[in-house]
Amino acid sequence: MPAKTNTMASAQPRARRKQLPTEVRGPIDQSVMQGLVGYNIRRAELHMRQAFDRNVGKSGLRPSEFSILVLIDRNALVTQTALGLALNIRRPNMVVLIEGLERRGLVVRAEQEHDRRMHTLRLTPKGTALLGAAHRLSRAGELEATRCWTDRERAQVVALLRRLYEQD
Repeated sequence: MPAKTNTMASAQPRARRKQLPTEVRGPIDQSVMQGLVGYNIRRAELHMRQAFDRNVGKSGLRPSEFSILVLIDRNALVTQTALGLALNIRRPNMVVLIEGLERRGLVVRAEQEHDRRMHTLRLTPKGTALLGAAHRLSRAGELEATRCWTDRERAQVVALLRRLYEQD
């Protein structure tokens, strides 16, 4: 049996759709958004993330992995829980990240002598070498991305951002 068609809809002429411009003419007024701190932080974060991807991305590390390796390197006997708290990464996500770094041979877990339930993390020689190269690439990328600032301005921005997120 043939499917029923709506003869009323097909008998009436289609309403003309208003033609929308296909391109923006002139600059978009972003003045309201540009006055918002959150908007500017997000735009800056996107800019910095692109710089990270162009530079450190060559090493195969994502920003969260890079941060984890840096903190493991700088903090002897650090635990997965402590890393998660420091980086504001939820436990299930931290487990996945650490397991991925272990599979790649960059990190190993070791039982703590005084509490075998707790595991500390340390870099492998491969992890140390990769981190060294990634750190150099990161620094170069940050300097390139913030080339419009002096060293003093860069330090000032870092201090202001830290004050913002450490206030709680």
